[in-house]
Amino acid sequence: MSKRSPRKGRGKHFAGKSQKVSMTTAQYKQHLLIEQSRAKYLLRTAPTTWVADGKCLDMLQNNINPRDMFALDLVNLLAEKPLPWRVWLGVFQIDNWGKPFVTSLVVPPETLPEKAVSNSIGEHVDGQLEALVEGCNQKHVISWGWLAIPNPDADLDEMEPGIIEQFTAWKAFDREHCEATHTARVESERLYQEESAA
Repeated sequence: MSKRSPRKGRGKHFAGKSQKVSMTTAQYKQHLLIEQSRAKYLLRTAPTTWVADGKCLDMLQNNINPRDMFALDLVNLLAEKPLPWRVWLGVFQIDNWGKPFVTSLVVPPETLPEKAVSNSIGEHVDGQLEALVEGCNQKHVISWGWLAIPNPDADLDEMEPGIIEQFTAWKAFDREHCEATHTARVESERLYQEESAA
């Protein structure tokens, strides 16, 4: 009887290969879990995420928590995927007795595109916001702004107290702050356009 000597490394190689397949499967499963978590996060979070802009703000704002694992994915989703938005417009004013008040409008959905990306909301509502501002007593007007949410079922009338509270925190009733912020933003945008044209 002849004895064949086992090939050296055969068992180790097989074990290594088996382990590698196992790791690949584990990594694949982990990848699937991450993707499922991401999809659930976006599905749950997107309809409650808002974006806002106004005279008291130096840039577009949102309520996305930057520490959330998929925060960047949510930002990209809102910026790249056309979604159905609902928009609230407000003009922040102070009357002759120093009492703050707001003239507001929930934009009728039929006056908006069926779907849009977050960065284009301002373009779609500028005309209506301008008309709302012009319809107010200019002596009372301090600033203006809008807030949009990608949820066709959002009840912005019900959300209005919270929206006004948020704009108040952004100093929408502070004339000096709003003028300084608006002036700086206009200048920054002018410089950017000049650099882009050069």
